[in-house]
Amino acid sequence: MSLRLLFFSLTLLLLGQFPETIFSQSCSEVSEHPLCAGAAPITSTLETTPFSYGCFDAENTRYFSFHTSTIENGQIFIEIDPADCDDFNGINNVSMIIFEIEPGDDPCDPANYVNPSDCFTDNEPFTTAYSNLTPDADFILVVGSDHNTTNYGPCIFNISISGPGVDVTASVNPIIITLGESAVVSATGSNNSYHWSPPYTLSNASTATTQATPEATTTYTVTTTIGECTVQDDVTVTVGPPVMIYNAFTPNGDLINDTWTIVGIQKFEDALVNVYDRWGQNVFRSLGYGKPWDGTNKGKYLPTAAYYYVIELNSSEVSIPPITGVVSIIH
Repeated sequence: MSLRLLFFSLTLLLLGQFPETIFSQSCSEVSEHPLCAGAAPITSTLETTPFSYGCFDAENTRYFSFHTSTIENGQIFIEIDPADCDDFNGINNVSMIIFEIEPGDDPCDPANYVNPSDCFTDNEPFTTAYSNLTPDADFILVVGSDHNTTNYGPCIFNISISGPGVDVTASVNPIIITLGESAVVSATGSNNSYHWSPPYTLSNASTATTQATPEATTTYTVTTTIGECTVQDDVTVTVGPPVMIYNAFTPNGDLINDTWTIVGIQKFEDALVNVYDRWGQNVFRSLGYGKPWDGTNKGKYLPTAAYYYVIELNSSEVSIPPITGVVSIIH
């Protein structure tokens, strides 16, 4: 999963793609604002809203929410910088605490807050790390201070949240196939519909998991939405040659390299193999190549020379042009 970085100026910096919600001063109105790349800057200041919960107690607060990655338990980092929280007695402390909240619960009701973190307080910039947060879950971040906003103006602070944000991850199995084979491509990270492109070599271009049967190495892009964010990922299916053809063999009866080897041709039951001498006369012909060529023609061993072959695989799955080349008999 790639980590997308979102950069915000002014007083709020968020890294990663966390849907984020800013609560009004009284926390009476809540609107979802998933932050995607290129979102507008957001200004954040403490408001005169007392809040007390366990170890957290502040006269002025600001509420945020973020939604953890849908892919894995991860670690996030919250950094707070009291940029403009001075009063006449020096810099005031800024504190923070986070809670998990069940989906659909009122984020303004502290009774719905669960698993509170420790409280962190400092009058200098500080960073706090949280590991193994519940994936695909909502969290409330409360930032506060006892700074007197009435007498000395608002307490403005910078905040950054970084970690695995909402994203989609594509995978393929196997990574390399031969022409005529299929690979399974899958996507995870969203509960919404998926769209794969290009679609024409896929069994279904709108499901999380689909079967790819490309005729050449192909990169597939999967796109989906998480909240209001459009996310995508790429995966490549590498297509190798359908068969591997040895260019020489030594039919001398020593049981070593006595026949002409064509690796993988057994997958093509209707394959037609023709071999010609330098004058264009057919010296070997086989449908299916069930018995490898031993270098004979009508029961007699052919002399040392280069022979020309044409192999038609006749695949029912994909269109494969005839394969031509030279094979040498060495005595």
